[in-house]
Order: sequence, then C-alpha cells, then structure tokens
Amino acid sequence: MGAMVPGTLLPEPLQRALQLGKIEATQAAVTVLPNCTLSDICSLQQADPVIQAVSWFWRRKQRPNHEERKQLSPPALVLLRQWDRLVDQNGVLCRRIFRPDGAAATFQLLLPAVLKNEVVTGVHQEHGHQGVERTLELLRARCYWPGMSSEVADWCQTCERCQVAKAGMSSSDAYLDIG
Repeated sequence: MGAMVPGTLLPEPLQRALQLGKIEATQAAVTVLPNCTLSDICSLQQADPVIQAVSWFWRRKQRPNHEERKQLSPPALVLLRQWDRLVDQNGVLCRRIFRPDGAAATFQLLLPAVLKNEVVTGVHQEHGHQGVERTLELLRARCYWPGMSSEVADWCQTCERCQVAKAGMSSSDAYLDIG
C-alpha cells in the first residue's frame, strides 16, 4: 500500500488487515472509520447499491454493455469511469490514484454511503472546520465516492459552526474602533 499522509490513520485492525506498518504523525491523527473492521467495510461495500453494482462487473473483469449501463444509477456510472483505478485490497475495493509529484500511489477506500456523514463530520470537525477545499483534501487522502466534491461543499455550507464563523467575519468587523 502507498505512503499515508499524517492525519490519515486507519484503525489498528484495519492497518493489520491491509498490512500497513505503524504510522507516526506530527499532527493529531484522525481515524477514518472508528470501530470498523475490514469485515465490516467489506459488508458495507457489498450492501451499498452503487459500489455493489460496479463491483459486480469489475470482479468479473467484464465492463457492462450498453443495455446494462442503462440500468445503472448516475453515481454508479460515475464510479464506472474509475474502472482502471479500482483495486482490491484484501476484499475491500479501493481507488488507486497517483499524485502529480510522483509520490507513491494512494489507495482511497470506496466509501459506502452509510458512512459518508460520519467520515465527513469526523474529518471536518477534527481538523478545525477548515472549509471545503481543505476538507476535500483530507477526505481524498482517505476515501472516494462519486459526487464527493459537491456533497462536501454542500455539507460545509450547512455546517452551523462554519456559518457562524463566516457571519462573524464581516468587513465592518475588520476595523477596530479605538474610540
């Protein structure tokens, strides 16, 4: 598995299952999926309609034909475009990406829909409500799902703490009235 970025710590049982070494981080580590085992993730991926639909074809190494594609949901069609990037890591389906700087490949967990809110909430809150771009960067170091960018943007726009912070930063607040 490729190098991991600080703050992308996986739970210990999942590290062992994916054969990762210990990771030392210089910042607070945020677990991607607290309390999830490899078996849990496999089951959740198999139960996820989008991942399951694409996985069914991918594991048979046979892309869907035109008629079969018509039956797939829009998110499944988006995920299908990742076909050549999909890899199986001990039964868990991941997306392999290569960084532009030539660093080792990164494996992003294909995140089942039932875990999205928990993972986005955890990453966004544990890293200090850093906004859409930083939240996306942190999530992309860990996982992937179709429509991720727009969903994270929507989520951050509805984050009450972020909206309160934004509202408190009006241009009139930038001037200090010394009296």
